[in-house]
Amino acid sequence: MAIDQARAGRGPADARLLAGFAAALPLAATVLPLAGAGAALAHAAAYGLKAGSVAAFAVMYAVTMIGITVGYHRLLAHRSFDAPAPVRAALVCAGSMAFLGPAIWWASLHRRHHQTTDTAADPHTPYRGGPARTLAGFWFAHAGWMFAAAPGFRSGNFLEEYGREAPDLLADRPVFRGHMRYYAYVALGQAIPAAIGFAASPDAAGALQGWLWGGLLRTFVVSHLIWCVNSVTHFIGGRPYEANDRSTNFWPLALLTFGEGWHNNHHAFPRSARFGLRARELDVGGLFIRALARLSLASKLRAPDDAARAAKRRP
Repeated sequence: MAIDQARAGRGPADARLLAGFAAALPLAATVLPLAGAGAALAHAAAYGLKAGSVAAFAVMYAVTMIGITVGYHRLLAHRSFDAPAPVRAALVCAGSMAFLGPAIWWASLHRRHHQTTDTAADPHTPYRGGPARTLAGFWFAHAGWMFAAAPGFRSGNFLEEYGREAPDLLADRPVFRGHMRYYAYVALGQAIPAAIGFAASPDAAGALQGWLWGGLLRTFVVSHLIWCVNSVTHFIGGRPYEANDRSTNFWPLALLTFGEGWHNNHHAFPRSARFGLRARELDVGGLFIRALARLSLASKLRAPDDAARAAKRRP
């Protein structure tokens, strides 16, 4: 761990970054996007919905959802494919703009989730208090976990936690740099939609509505859809594969999250770059990775073969 800190050269700064993030996350991540979503809808109702605002929402939705499912989740948390340094850096930037947490923190917490899924040690399971499917458990898995002192989340020992869960990411210079630029990328994720809105309607109202729709409303929608993977897909949906937990597939969420809703598939084969394992299971994130591979921007894509899938299929 000392070697990793020396190589990174930013140990104290990283601790300060995460300490501030851990303290601000629960309210900032739940209240600000909610208020912004209300403001976006109210502004559109009062002044009309501008085409630039719709474009800003669509562009930023696609960029940040790809950043989370392809970058944060499949690349960093599970190393389900390899990518050159510029691609890793770009995906960390895209994921950071979603405002779901710094890259190594997110990946580290997610790895712990897989190690302890649906047990008392799971940072965001709906079954933390027992087997009963309760509204309290659903809320905890969805967003309440951020208000709890999850292991490694608000303890202050962030570098120690990273060393245990994600030493490979600490040693990855492009990823670590992106992790440290988290706040700058969050700001960029709010500035880009304002610029799109201004380009479509070159006045203050165009920039304002572009920011409200592509920045705050988009943050609200993307956040809650990703959190639904923690909550909804541990409650309802199909379970075609044995996974030693209560993860499910829920196709409406899979479509909206670019493949994340194929959650039982993912828990059965966590290192797979494809979450949709059958032809009818649309997985935009998996298609994006395949497109990167065709452009020689991704390699060593991992996926279960027919025998592995058959071995885990539930009767």
